Amino acid sequence: MNIDARIRSVLELMRELNGLIQHENQLLKQQGSQESLRGSLEQKKLLLQSYEQQVALLKDNAELVNADRGLWRHLVEETGSFNKLIDENKARLLAKIEGTKRIFAIIQDAANEYKSSVSTYSEAGTTENLSHQPFRPAVSVGLNQEL
Repeated sequence: MNIDARIRSVLELMRELNGLIQHENQLLKQQGSQESLRGSLEQKKLLLQSYEQQVALLKDNAELVNADRGLWRHLVEETGSFNKLIDENKARLLAKIEGTKRIFAIIQDAANEYKSSVSTYSEAGTTENLSHQPFRPAVSVGLNQEL
């Protein structure tokens, strides 16, 4: 495969990744689209592995000096816009993760507050919190929003 064909191949892969990442960013804007997001992340992972391999082949290729200059400029421009899109995607993913952590922290605090408010009767007939209570209601909290 000549150098121009390799560059075209990388450009095509970048276009596919751009579409996928834009779709993922739209999903991240929405509330509760976890299943669609999970599939998008898996597909993105596979495409990014292929992208990294192709870029590595281009990077160490001595034929780059013979590449079509217009095609090379187009690759450089696409790389710049691709990096901006990746940065936006990273920011949205981090915001989604932080939001999920905050929700879980609120639920966990509420569960701990409830747990500490449960009292039993002592031998004297008064209510108190004992570490060895005969029955402690189970408090289970789960949040399945893995990314």
